[in-house]
Amino acid sequence: MKSVRSLSMAGAVIAAMAFGAQPAHAQAIRFSFAGNGFSGSGILTTVLNVSAVDPNPACGKEGNNPCRHDPEGAYKITGISGTFTNAENNIFGAAITGLVGINPTGERGEAFDPLVPASESWYDAPSGNPDLSMSYSNLYYPAGSPIVCADWTNIGSLLDVYGVAFNIEGGYTAVLWGDGDMFGPGTSTYGFKMTDGQRALADQFAGVSMSTVPEPSTFVLMGIGLLGMLIWRKRSKAL
Repeated sequence: MKSVRSLSMAGAVIAAMAFGAQPAHAQAIRFSFAGNGFSGSGILTTVLNVSAVDPNPACGKEGNNPCRHDPEGAYKITGISGTFTNAENNIFGAAITGLVGINPTGERGEAFDPLVPASESWYDAPSGNPDLSMSYSNLYYPAGSPIVCADWTNIGSLLDVYGVAFNIEGGYTAVLWGDGDMFGPGTSTYGFKMTDGQRALADQFAGVSMSTVPEPSTFVLMGIGLLGMLIWRKRSKAL
């Protein structure tokens, strides 16, 4: 009886480790995207997001705007790697070298929008050309992005309308973002922009496709959890 109970407890512990603890650890996700003449693929690393601090230290106090937060259910993108191709600019298999880190600086619009994530950041080109400035949040939404600004109500894409910013071998910076269901309920489309700091080399507002698949290790962990639960149920009935 003791050994049966021990095995049952072990199964429950395995299940708890696989399902309960999983969101606290980094998850690797394979991704790919493609647009007009460009494409990329690689690995995203994500963790359940802990909201960035509102860039306004006086937020929430009398006379100031409310504090902003990142949306519930958002995952923070902590790493990116892979390759990128843009035949039009003779870029073939260039390495995606890493993220552009978030640097929340507050909104640039005149009106305060409480829906904007606290992680909203901006890339500004070295040339100072304002047309090359790009916002980003580096947030990932497995269940689909919510509304994150008052003037863009489309939802459901894996990235929000701010997107993820990353660097590409050769001195390029790019942002891949989600446009949500702008083509109809249940659809998801994406946008992409890349610059060398002097000009836009790829710029597509919508119609970019994106897909993601969890790495095999994530499926293994889920399988262990299911096995643990089956063992626990079987042994519980034996008692």
